[in-house]
Amino acid sequence: MYQQTERLNDAEQAMLALVGSGRTYSDIASATGLADREVGLVVRLIFDKIAVLDAEPTGVDPYRELGCLSYRQQQVLILLAADKTNQGIATALALSAGRAKDIVSEVLRRLNVPSRTGAAIIFTRALGRATA
Repeated sequence: MYQQTERLNDAEQAMLALVGSGRTYSDIASATGLADREVGLVVRLIFDKIAVLDAEPTGVDPYRELGCLSYRQQQVLILLAADKTNQGIATALALSAGRAKDIVSEVLRRLNVPSRTGAAIIFTRALGRATA
């Protein structure tokens, strides 16, 4: 189902194994010392990461350039990676909330990722490569 689980770190693989074993979030929370809500967030982040990794074409540099985005879309991606909401993005860039939402949707489409987390992962990788 997921091709890229070997690219997860040890903690992510352990969490994925707990989820795959059929344990409830409450059981996992007890085993890991996390709150139930935190378990849900961590699991979502892991699945988002897997989706991004699975979407990467094989044999192609996984650190894709962000050149497919306009300047405004790159600004939105930076704020999105900083965990800003659509309203926070709108305020920072003097846009309407609806326009910010439209640009976020376009960024996700152009980067071919299912979620804001996936876009943030791609941005973080591209930034890391640019500063290396």
